[in-house]
Amino acid sequence: MRTFFKGVLAHPITLVSFFLSALTYLIAVRYQRDPTISLVIALQPAMLGLLVEVLYEVLKAKRELMQSLDLFVTVNRSGRLRPFIERILSVCRDENIQAIPILPLRERVIGNLDWLTRNVEDLAYGHIRFDSANWFAVDTELVTSATTEILATSHADASSVWESTLGRNYWAINKDRIRKGVKCTRIFILSKSELQDRAKLEKILRIMEEQQACGVAVHVVEEHQISRDLWKDFAIIDGLVCSSTILTHDGEGAGVDICWRQSELSKVRGEFNLILRNAMPLDEYRQASLADTGSRAG
Repeated sequence: MRTFFKGVLAHPITLVSFFLSALTYLIAVRYQRDPTISLVIALQPAMLGLLVEVLYEVLKAKRELMQSLDLFVTVNRSGRLRPFIERILSVCRDENIQAIPILPLRERVIGNLDWLTRNVEDLAYGHIRFDSANWFAVDTELVTSATTEILATSHADASSVWESTLGRNYWAINKDRIRKGVKCTRIFILSKSELQDRAKLEKILRIMEEQQACGVAVHVVEEHQISRDLWKDFAIIDGLVCSSTILTHDGEGAGVDICWRQSELSKVRGEFNLILRNAMPLDEYRQASLADTGSRAG
């Protein structure tokens, strides 16, 4: 019964036309004594509604057919897409998925297929996402490809990130690019917890000094000096591609979003410039920090 009502509601034009026909019949019977003539008059709205519904469905089917033909032509012309689509169609059949005997495993497979679909859809919008397992590998590949300029922010726990094995490897790639003439500007965004822990702050400042000594233009800004929506980790490579860290609700890194659409790159470049306007060069920040410490001590 529920399926029947869903089917009826799926055709509102027909539903409205039959309602009008019933109403027309009641009015015609009242003013026209001949029931046959009343029925003929009453059927006209229904017939008109059915005609409109049929025309709508035909045009809809035509549009879907043209889209399918366009997709078919595109896939056939592409040497890369055709084998990929054929493999997807052969593997991702409902019977193959339903044959997985354990429900959690089946749900994980469906989740992976959803992830694949989202990534393919993202390509149309000029970006793609990678999970945390591939985070540093992707960022390293992007930095390795830099030939002119790297504009970056560093907001995550700087001491733990830059002193980790992955962080040191990432920094080694940065140094190699700088030695080869790539200009690098990095803004460190300090959190409240880092500012309150003097030992941690000194460790972060030493990391900044090391990077500055290797040729990075280091700037510093504190979280309270910029709006919260600018508390980000990202890197713009040669003005061509941007790597942005994806954060969970708890602020933990969940992966990386790679974007190459010019409108989005312009937006991120604007955010970088806004953060930079509120930041201080490292040497100035050092002096201001020491002066502030001295004034508090006095």
